[in-house]
Amino acid sequence: MKHENTCRQNCEYYNVAKYYNCFKDQFCSRQPKCKGHILGCYFVKSDMTVCTSSYKSHRRYEWIRYSNGPKFGEANNCTLQKGNTYQVNSWWRGWFLHCSYCMCLCDDPENSDRYFSLKEATSNIRENKVVTGIRLVKQNNVFHIQISEGTLLKNGIVSPGSWLPNKIIKINDQNMKNGIDYHTLNHGTRAIDLDDLVAPAGWVLTGVRFRILGAHLNLNIRATKLNFETGHLSEDSMWIDNDNTDGSKTPRSRLTLNRPNLPTRSLAALPVDSKHDQFLEFTHSDFDKDAAQSTVPFIDVQPLEPYGRGVPLSGAGVSHRGAVGSGGFVALKLFTYDYAPYVRVRQPRNPYSPQP
Repeated sequence: MKHENTCRQNCEYYNVAKYYNCFKDQFCSRQPKCKGHILGCYFVKSDMTVCTSSYKSHRRYEWIRYSNGPKFGEANNCTLQKGNTYQVNSWWRGWFLHCSYCMCLCDDPENSDRYFSLKEATSNIRENKVVTGIRLVKQNNVFHIQISEGTLLKNGIVSPGSWLPNKIIKINDQNMKNGIDYHTLNHGTRAIDLDDLVAPAGWVLTGVRFRILGAHLNLNIRATKLNFETGHLSEDSMWIDNDNTDGSKTPRSRLTLNRPNLPTRSLAALPVDSKHDQFLEFTHSDFDKDAAQSTVPFIDVQPLEPYGRGVPLSGAGVSHRGAVGSGGFVALKLFTYDYAPYVRVRQPRNPYSPQP
């Protein structure tokens, strides 16, 4: 981590660093290079046993076992995981210079899916189309909000629709700009806002998008006014958001992930544990539980559509499903349109009232 190729500093010195080279044929020559920033280094023990992951895996290590010290990651048979086991020891250079292996985080832009589209996804209101479903999808390493649309008919009935194609984003395209067309998660910009956004009465959901608010990824919805009886959409639309930040007079509260394990290891269903006007930061999985090999929360890509038939929607949101000790999932949510004001209850006839 020093271009001078020396070991004159301790691990804690490298709070923010990068890879320069590997000394001779040490263990670093047998593992993937970190092509981004190296962060938060610290010293654990001098000697360790390391199970490296398969070359097809997104992980670098399955587990790390320090001699007479901590154990990082879940124990498994390294051979069954198609990995290799190495005995790794610190070493001396000359008489007085001791070279140690450090435990660090790698913020690698080349080997991760960290991009979110900022393109809006809207229904065709000129053809009386409304949003009937949403989901998160990944295309070209970019996460998009995809919508389905259907035709609004009389009295809140919606004819079945279809999923609309997303606007293509290619990160390497010079015409695509970070912060305008897409957002990049990194160590300094990794927060996402958790909100419930609902349109006023008499308005229906016709669009969604992500935007950047401060350094946070923030959801917006588009609402369009409708005539419930005729099923006609007006040309009157507006975008709805929550502009509150963690620096506002009444700031957002942080949802903290405490020593998070992989959510896929949970033996029980993970309930929604977030509330409106919160935010969380994407982070690494726990060192002890997973050797900090994964980014959490995971992204929930399940499609959201009202069961049975298409109905108008009044809002959307972003939530977190998780539990103590789990990284959980970031998930979208939907709010269906409120039919209550249009329901007419027929009062039963009083048998003692005079007959007409």
